[in-house]
Amino acid sequence: MAESMLENKDQEDKPLDQPKIYLNILYHDDVVPPLKGDKTEADPKNDKEWAIIPIFFSQTKERWSGSGMKCIHVDAFINTCVSEMFRTSVAKIGAITNFILQKF
Repeated sequence: MAESMLENKDQEDKPLDQPKIYLNILYHDDVVPPLKGDKTEADPKNDKEWAIIPIFFSQTKERWSGSGMKCIHVDAFINTCVSEMFRTSVAKIGAITNFILQKF
C-alpha cells in the first residue's frame, strides 16, 4: 500500500465510519487468577510473578446506536486481583490494557 488509509483518495471523510468496537474490561473472582510460568497460581499482590493473565472474552454482540451506527461490543473478563493491580498506577493501567488488546 503506497499511502495511508487517511490519505487514500478512494475514501471521502474517514477511512472507517462504522462499525465502532467497544471492548469492556470487567472483573470477577470466578476468572482464573494470574499464573506463574509453570502454571501454578501467582501471588495476587506481586505482578512481577505473573507470566499468564487469564482472560475470558464473551461472544461479540452487535447493536445499533441511536444515530444508526453499528456498534460491536465485546466483554473481556479478568480476575479481581488483576483489576485491583490495574488501579495502582497509570503505568499499570497502560500495561494491562495493552496486554488485553494484544490478546483481543
